[in-house]
Amino acid sequence: MSVLIYEPDAFDKMCQVEGEEYRKFKSKEEFGDCSFDAFLEKWQEVDAKTKFWGVNFSDESLDCPGLGIKVNDTCVIYGLGGWNRYVVTLRGEIMMIESQVPVKNYIELAKRVGFRTF
Repeated sequence: MSVLIYEPDAFDKMCQVEGEEYRKFKSKEEFGDCSFDAFLEKWQEVDAKTKFWGVNFSDESLDCPGLGIKVNDTCVIYGLGGWNRYVVTLRGEIMMIESQVPVKNYIELAKRVGFRTF
């Protein structure tokens, strides 16, 4: 199972992991380049390019070293408080970075909701 950023319930799934308070940090206005909306917008831009031109992994605006897309200088969506971190792959999958999760029960919760981790 995986969670894809372009699915209508993707942010709801993040809120299931991060908590309802996280909803107020969805927008770029509230959470900047580390927000869900910033990554969704960037993924839509990248997806439009790759559909017609293919993926150019040397283009630094498209990928973080082997992880996925980046928004300006960040490669991750921050969870509530900036503790948990998620990447968005070039195909749009949101994945939790296990090494960035300080409270390990979030990892199991994320997996139950449908996120893959690495």
